[in-house]
Amino acid sequence: MNDIETERLQDHLTTIVRPRPSGSAELESLRGYVSEQLTQFGWTGRRHEFETVSEIGEELPRVRRIPMPQEPASSSVYV
Repeated sequence: MNDIETERLQDHLTTIVRPRPSGSAELESLRGYVSEQLTQFGWTGRRHEFETVSEIGEELPRVRRIPMPQEPASSSVYV
């Protein structure tokens, strides 16, 4: 990797890797960021909402983004 790619990767990691409480605005913002980055590389996706049950029986809403390529993905793409 060259310096520009390393810097871009560091920027992504700085944005992505930090605690976000479940259901928070910060978590929703991260989902938007990841979605936007994937779209720039020709990927699309769909939002999958579901619930799980905690060990104490509490229902917990969850969201998963399922990415799908619009075109065959290139092996040299870095998000």
